[in-house]
Amino acid sequence: MNIGPGMHWGDNNLEPAFSITAANATRLPIARDNLLSLRVSAGWSGSADPARWPEVGGSEGRFRVRGVDDGYMTGSHLLAAGAEYSVQLAAIEQKIGRGSAFIDDLQACVFVDAATASNRLSLDDAIVCVGVEIGVSLVQLLGDRNLISIGLAGPVLRRGTAPEPASKFKIYLTVAGSPL
Repeated sequence: MNIGPGMHWGDNNLEPAFSITAANATRLPIARDNLLSLRVSAGWSGSADPARWPEVGGSEGRFRVRGVDDGYMTGSHLLAAGAEYSVQLAAIEQKIGRGSAFIDDLQACVFVDAATASNRLSLDDAIVCVGVEIGVSLVQLLGDRNLISIGLAGPVLRRGTAPEPASKFKIYLTVAGSPL
């Protein structure tokens, strides 16, 4: 769990802000290398300036919604959630050139991301996106692991006054995620 209270400087006064994220991942007994990940994030900003409110959208970050652009929705109250299931497609375990890094494995995941942002905590204005990602897990000299993925996602549900997404689907590249 990650809790992040904070204060932001406004026009000669402090503006309070708060965010919390709870996340968990577990391996399921249905396959050897798999991972089910769940996350829920909430945030609040006390700023009167909408330009300083947090945003939902994009393929990375605390309030990510893969399938819509960064800054898709903004509000003083935010709620985001996601679930993804990852599986190993192939164990590559190949060194990259003469360097100290190697490709560990090829993996894929399916996911659903959802979020809402408004001036009050409500699920009336929400977006839900689904998608798939395929990526390679890289291991560096000191054991740092990164997942480089390409994804395809799009909205399947839009409620209330949530804005119309810029496109029906989005293709993106990330250097984030949970290597198996």
